[in-house]
Amino acid sequence: MKLLVQSDDYGITPAVSSGILYGIEHGIVRNTGLFVNMEWAPMVVEWIRPYLDKICFGIDLNLSAGCPVCAYNEVKSLCQNNEMFMTSKMHRQAENAKPMLYEEILKEYHAQIDRFIELVGKKPGYLHGHAYRNEDTDKAMSECSKHYEIPISSEILKEKGVKCNPMSWYPMQKEYDSVLDIDTVSYFVNDVNGYLDSDISFILTHCGYVDRELFQLSSYTLLRTKDLEAMTSEEVKGWVIKNNIELITYYDLQKL
Repeated sequence: MKLLVQSDDYGITPAVSSGILYGIEHGIVRNTGLFVNMEWAPMVVEWIRPYLDKICFGIDLNLSAGCPVCAYNEVKSLCQNNEMFMTSKMHRQAENAKPMLYEEILKEYHAQIDRFIELVGKKPGYLHGHAYRNEDTDKAMSECSKHYEIPISSEILKEKGVKCNPMSWYPMQKEYDSVLDIDTVSYFVNDVNGYLDSDISFILTHCGYVDRELFQLSSYTLLRTKDLEAMTSEEVKGWVIKNNIELITYYDLQKL
């Protein structure tokens, strides 16, 4: 069977980026998407450059963490008064009171993709939406996909009939003690989600280490260390070998 392992949020913080790199070099991660709007984006792009022939490097289009690539006065409907993006929770609460303007979503998406091309020197391998989404964000992503001729990750998976299981190893309550008690390694080694039942399966993770910035930007904190633990463990890598699993990228998937 073939398995596509994706770890979202490369570039959200330096520590998360370091963790994803470790998951690529020492584990089974083969796909990740960049946050281009963070101040350390140029630095983490250089970190990952030696691995670009091994992975599919996409973009996580982001409207809920950090500051926009566009000037604040160009995308005010996406932002708080402090000029940072509204969080996913804020976006949901503001859907009726202060909805995001489609034109501003599209402008910011274009700016983020252009920034990726400037930093990396080529187009993203795929487009993927981070966290909050609605009809307008989906429409803007679709328009960008056509404009730049870049596929959308979810559409590739759907077109190829890939089994997409939920991240059911994530606890409903994310208190630190419950997170640290999760046995992610056994979850995959015992194939709780039935990945082996399909010819092609998909694992979405959020690997990473933790730093101060992460607690300011994301509700996914210690969960990332548990994902990284599983994706780099000898047990999970042994499970891959034992079951003759071929690790693939979105590039590989599109050729099937």
